Amino acid sequence: MEEYSDRNKRPLISIRAKLMAAFVVGILIPVCAMLYLMSMRLPERYDRLAELRVRSALDGISSDFDSLMNDTRERVKSIANDDNVVEEVASISLKGSPYGASWFTKRIRTLKDATGLDMLKVINRKKTLIADAVNPEKFNVSYKNDPYVAEVLKNGVTRTFARTEKVGGKNSVVIMVYQPVWYQGAPVAVLIGGRKIGRDYLNRLHRLSSARVVLYVDYKPLIDSNSSETSAGLPIDKSFLEDLDRKPGLIRKVGSGDADFMVGGVPLTESQTGELLGFFVMGVSRDQVKNIMRQTRADIVLVALVGIGISLFLAVIISIGITRPISRLVQFARSIGRGDFSNKNISATSRDEIGLLAETMNRMAKDLSDYSEKLAYSERMAAWSDIARRMAHEIKNPLSPIQLSVENLRASFDEDRAAFDRLFPESAETVLEEVEKLRKLANEFSEFARLPAPVFEDVEAGELLRNLVAFHAGITPENVNIEYNIEETPLKVRADRDQLNRIFTNLIKNGIEAMGEGGTLHVSSYAENGYVKFIFRDEGKGIAEEDLEKIFMPYHTTKVRGTGLGLAIVKRIVQDHGAGMTVSSEPGRGATFELDFRQVD
Repeated sequence: MEEYSDRNKRPLISIRAKLMAAFVVGILIPVCAMLYLMSMRLPERYDRLAELRVRSALDGISSDFDSLMNDTRERVKSIANDDNVVEEVASISLKGSPYGASWFTKRIRTLKDATGLDMLKVINRKKTLIADAVNPEKFNVSYKNDPYVAEVLKNGVTRTFARTEKVGGKNSVVIMVYQPVWYQGAPVAVLIGGRKIGRDYLNRLHRLSSARVVLYVDYKPLIDSNSSETSAGLPIDKSFLEDLDRKPGLIRKVGSGDADFMVGGVPLTESQTGELLGFFVMGVSRDQVKNIMRQTRADIVLVALVGIGISLFLAVIISIGITRPISRLVQFARSIGRGDFSNKNISATSRDEIGLLAETMNRMAKDLSDYSEKLAYSERMAAWSDIARRMAHEIKNPLSPIQLSVENLRASFDEDRAAFDRLFPESAETVLEEVEKLRKLANEFSEFARLPAPVFEDVEAGELLRNLVAFHAGITPENVNIEYNIEETPLKVRADRDQLNRIFTNLIKNGIEAMGEGGTLHVSSYAENGYVKFIFRDEGKGIAEEDLEKIFMPYHTTKVRGTGLGLAIVKRIVQDHGAGMTVSSEPGRGATFELDFRQVD
């Protein structure tokens, strides 16, 4: 029996659930394997493709930038070698312009537009600006502090580099070409021309490479193809650019927060001197692979859900044929376990082990039904026999003093009338007292047997208990005190007011009677976690441990003059109200009764 009880506590997993779980797991394992392989392999393969893409784009960028620098140098050089330009520049540089500065500035502006340059300036031998096609108001500005101007005039070399210049009122990165203008075998002026590396240029590189391109100068981002001309750039630091300077074409995976990139770059150098001008860094976002993985996962999960749905459908169809007979047997066994023998047979259509089990259970059910009827009859007879015995015992107790008093009165009446007169008041009082006991016993038995169903209403139990305590405090013996602590806040419960009154009254009286030698009855009530608790603790002799389970049985009492129905009535009312009750006691230190009623808002 203990083995069956332990098994009954384990969670029940039906055969149908096991079959469906097997089908579902058969789908989930391949799906999870696919997701795992995709999570491991797809990013790796995508990174290899991204690395090839970055490397190819870097080669294109390097080639394109070299072409841009050479083309810019050739355009500036073509202007410096134009005979007319040489004569005009030499004349103005050596003798001054006969037509004024504005005429030559317009001439320079025309040459700038014709050659597609973004800026064009002329510096004379005195290192003074004599024409600026973009900023004409800067005429006569000194360039003595420009080292490149001094170098070009002194050595007649051409210098090309990138730096920040104000073009059209905005700071821009410009490929600058310092070109000497030769006249009679000596440099007479410096022609400064340049082409702006603006967002348009980076956007063109972006379209060619399908990657984000950022121009770094002095290890700081200046132009970003994906944002404004000043940008925070890609998530790289100075150490990456330094490594890139030592190892051109370096490629790494970098990330910052949710932004992941495969980045690579090339240093920009002056082709003649090898001087570092800056860096072109491009990055391929790895968000694409994340989106692909996210979409692929969604597709796989969708397929998995469809597969699970189909599997569940097939599992249900297959398992129904297997488990339906077993389910009927389980339901039949449960009804028998509850004592329901109304359906005494279960159809056994199959000719396998399940059919044999059904026939066996039918025979068992018939035997159990017969045995249950006999057992129920025996239990009813035993219960009535016990009640009759207890009632006879309770009735017999008062009948003996009644009989003895009447016999004494009859004997004295026949033999000694004077003795009869003396005995009659005492005997009559004894008879009336014992008759009162019989009446009380009959009333309590009637109340216990015919306790009406509770009529529920919202009852302010705290106020009800407070009034009862105040009433009994005034009629208790002198050696008994009642100490109560009841919350002033409303303690509403859903109950039958009269029956709740009876519970409180019985427990208060029970506590007072338990302290025949004196003591204090502690009564308290408070709300806690949605329940209202009522606690009655006396300081009597307490209840023996072996009697704790019997105190709520009818006619069980430890009192000299008790009927044993008071606590039985309390227990029944509590059960009818769906409330809880616990009893604790320590012999010699009293007993505690605790009630729990659900609170009403």
